[in-house]
Amino acid sequence: MAEIFRLLPSYCAPELDSKQRDTLLKNGEYILPGGDSMETVKYTIDTTRSPFYLHYVYDFTTGQRGFLSFELKKITRKDGTILIIFSRYGGVPVDAHQQELIVFNYKNKKLIPNKENLLLKEVPIKYYLKDNTPDSIASKIKNVMNASYSLNSEDPNSISFDLLPVVPLEELEKYILGDSMSLTWDGKKFVKKLILYK
Repeated sequence: MAEIFRLLPSYCAPELDSKQRDTLLKNGEYILPGGDSMETVKYTIDTTRSPFYLHYVYDFTTGQRGFLSFELKKITRKDGTILIIFSRYGGVPVDAHQQELIVFNYKNKKLIPNKENLLLKEVPIKYYLKDNTPDSIASKIKNVMNASYSLNSEDPNSISFDLLPVVPLEELEKYILGDSMSLTWDGKKFVKKLILYK
């Protein structure tokens, strides 16, 4: 996955040139130059979880709570061709959301954006709610949830889109069926299944 990380377009690793990416991969951490006691930004990367997954984070050493979390995942089609999923999630802990999701074709050591609609940038809130939930309630629930993809470092064919409440749900909880949408790759498409509350 290190090779894929090196090939990513610049917007997938903001402020890092190729030498800085290599340093990050080698050391597991890289502090961007030009920082001071008011604001210093660092990257950390984990390349050890699995051969089909990579995770890196952009945050601050100076106490600010903002962050960006990036994930890469390699999946294989039935015909043997490779797709790379890139995900960016971030904000601050109480208001963080999926910011970007791109699927790339990986061929001849190049990443080319895939034009198929294999994944939505965000799974609509209605898929997590009971039938006939009023739109006003759905909107309230969406406003109190952080939502993002998790590309799953353990299963090569599974990802999920997860909701995480940032405040107690109280009376809203009765409308919610589950908070994680499992998306399983079958070699051609992602098959979605809501993980229901028990």
